[in-house]
Amino acid sequence: MRRSVLSLTSWFSMGADHGMPNYEVLARASAALFYSPSVSAVKKVNVVGSLHVAYPFLYPQYYNNEWLQHVTPEHVKCTLEIRDLSTGEAQIEYMLNPAKTYVHGTRDLIAFEVELDKSIKDVVEVFDLADEHEFVENEE
Repeated sequence: MRRSVLSLTSWFSMGADHGMPNYEVLARASAALFYSPSVSAVKKVNVVGSLHVAYPFLYPQYYNNEWLQHVTPEHVKCTLEIRDLSTGEAQIEYMLNPAKTYVHGTRDLIAFEVELDKSIKDVVEVFDLADEHEFVENEE
């Protein structure tokens, strides 16, 4: 078992008509999984990350790239990647569905609902994602 980290990655392509038929990395940053430990068999979880990473074109003041003004949501796709902590290599990748996206109204936060291929318990164990700062349910 290798220690892993989660990353939210946005990819973009302007399309073959603009000389860019393949997707390229637009931005990447850490992400966090949110789920209830009492429902560890669940396969749907929420992933939270920075909105400026998922949709950099909403934050032109963060980036010094003029071409970014031409990028729109239609040009972008986002993935959740589980990466090896020591090598940075992606071990698994989940495509994030823009229809299952929740954007905070005033903060630089975005949440995606992700459908996993195995239970969250298995994903956390296999990729050693658990740490001493896990969220626990309120006992009240």
